[in-house]
Amino acid sequence: MEVLIQFDQEGLYQNHPWDLPIPYNKGEILSVNPLSAIVLIDRNEAHLYLKNQDLRISTDS
Repeated sequence: MEVLIQFDQEGLYQNHPWDLPIPYNKGEILSVNPLSAIVLIDRNEAHLYLKNQDLRISTDS
């Protein structure tokens, strides 16, 4: 399972300890594993990206 996050600052990201760190830019959207998302969000380096966040539920029939 992967989640989408949007970075709030520039830096390096490493999905697994055996992966090479990759650079990312502020505003970039990346698919990461849930544990990495929790760590990045806790450090205020990123936030969850919800592509439907601006859509409102309509009750029209």
